Amino acid sequence: DQAGTIGEAVLSLLASKEPHERNSPQARVALDIGSILRRRLGAAGRRRFDARLAELVVPLIKIGTVPARMIYDNETIAVQAGRPVEFALSNADKMPHNFAIVLPGTMEEVGELAEATGRDKDAAARSFIPKSTNILAASRLLQPGQSDSVFFAVPTEPGVYPYVCTYPGHWRRMYGAMYVVADLDAYNADSAGY
Repeated sequence: DQAGTIGEAVLSLLASKEPHERNSPQARVALDIGSILRRRLGAAGRRRFDARLAELVVPLIKIGTVPARMIYDNETIAVQAGRPVEFALSNADKMPHNFAIVLPGTMEEVGELAEATGRDKDAAARSFIPKSTNILAASRLLQPGQSDSVFFAVPTEPGVYPYVCTYPGHWRRMYGAMYVVADLDAYNADSAGY
């Protein structure tokens, strides 16, 4: 009988948090409780709960590195246009890497700029992320075994947004494509057709 009330409390807790806080440990516990509770709701209650939850959840996308290959372990990602996401990054390689999301068509320009500024005095302090308005979001430089989290407000304009490691010498091999799509459900149902 109380599943609906507790479900409302879960939704209220998530709604009270800023989007960049919705994958915090406290929020993850609330999501786990919500997952258990939704099974106890009737069909109509479950649909309402799922619809409201979908508006509040910030997808957590894991991206790692492949040891000794200088590549990300996830080379394509699809995200909903205009919705926030969080990237959970981990470096399993034996060399440092970073992660930068750039505007469509600018990866080579950003990569060349990274090469050109890689020896500047402030290069390490800025994690080898070059100063460019073409970079939408970036991580810190991850040493072997380190991880980081990057919150990203996805652009409203659909397109292919590259992500790339801008550590000197890496950008030519270590990159991927983030597909910003208008309808993520349709994309997931038939990515080739979409």
